[in-house]
Amino acid sequence: MVDPPTSPPAPSGGHKVRRKPVDEIDIAVGKAVRFFRMQAGMTQATLGDEHCVTFQQIQKYEKGVNRIGPKRLLKIADGTRHSPSFAP
Repeated sequence: MVDPPTSPPAPSGGHKVRRKPVDEIDIAVGKAVRFFRMQAGMTQATLGDEHCVTFQQIQKYEKGVNRIGPKRLLKIADGTRHSPSFAP
């Protein structure tokens, strides 16, 4: 008995990656992080090193691609010598 021909697997394993849309709030928070980081004279690498994340992660935070958790946001605000303000 001969096995039927099989097609090769898809390059990505056949899985489609669904990306969540970027949220306006995440973008606004990221812009604020970038603004205060630059005012403090810090590079993305320096800020990342202080918070045990890569500069690529800082880039994603600043672009709003990845959401910054509240605890990390407070630490970043402290590191740039600013306090986060919350609007109702």
